[in-house]
Amino acid sequence: MITLEVALTNARTFLETEFAGHDLVIIRTVERPIGWGFVYQYRRYLETRNPDDMLIGPGPLLVLRSDGSVVQLRTFQSLEDEMRDYARSHP
Repeated sequence: MITLEVALTNARTFLETEFAGHDLVIIRTVERPIGWGFVYQYRRYLETRNPDDMLIGPGPLLVLRSDGSVVQLRTFQSLEDEMRDYARSHP
């Protein structure tokens, strides 16, 4: 079992690796028994609120409480629903 601090580190490391050169900020965290869900966005968009600066496409991250693995979730449901569906399909 990991802690929130470890989950945040794993999520940030994933973002730095997968989106190298982009300044991403975690803007929302949801905790569930399976782990932590993280929503992220470009820092520039958060500063300007200009839609041209918005990150569109990649889904939120789930960091599993059991081992710290990072899973990229889908984007067509809420984070909570994606986390629930992942937990149901990976008992």
